[in-house]
Amino acid sequence: MTALYIILGVVLFFIAVLSIPVVLDMEYGDVFKLRVSWLFVKFNILPKDESKKKPKKEKKPKQEKTQAETAPAETPVANTAKKENPIKIFYEDQGVLGIVELINNVASYLGKFSKGFLKSIYIKKLRIRIWVTEGDAAQTAIKYGKFCQMIYPPLGFICSSCHVKDYDVNIWAEYCGDKTKGEFETKVALIPRSVINAGIAFVFRLVVRLVKALLVYLKAKKKNNNLKGGQEQ
Repeated sequence: MTALYIILGVVLFFIAVLSIPVVLDMEYGDVFKLRVSWLFVKFNILPKDESKKKPKKEKKPKQEKTQAETAPAETPVANTAKKENPIKIFYEDQGVLGIVELINNVASYLGKFSKGFLKSIYIKKLRIRIWVTEGDAAQTAIKYGKFCQMIYPPLGFICSSCHVKDYDVNIWAEYCGDKTKGEFETKVALIPRSVINAGIAFVFRLVVRLVKALLVYLKAKKKNNNLKGGQEQ
């Protein structure tokens, strides 16, 4: 009986720990900031603190090698093309276009997951402000329409798929401004237990579909074999 209580306590402990949300904070004003927090632990991922980097040791000059020794060995060319992380793209291309690219990429990534997983994402805050301006009023109006077309549809998908609490997105046509500029701020919470449950449910549904497809295939194959055997007789 004592062992049962210990097992039950361990299970309840893990359930309690996995029920604590992991919070992701992203903010863009002058620079892009990315923070991850869980309980009382916080990690500032971006921008990186340059002061904590250790100074690199100076390497001693090596002796020159012949051309035959320095020639790299021929290796087969492999397809190493990978999809970029949307957060990395946004960090490298900060600005209004970076905000638009981040929204489109996040919507594209979320579209590949099941609804159960999406419902485990809680967007506590989503604030976007963009001031669109061009050289003249006509070009400003055209660019304003393009930004609305690029931003609002993916945002609609994100808000309809996930839990959104604080939503404030505005795009203005600034006819007297100097240049197009934007601000971005969001706080996303992920509950590990919900993510795990959604993943298990997704895998279970996938296995059921594969088994059904396999049974249909075997049944059709058996039927074809019976028809061929009858024709031969």
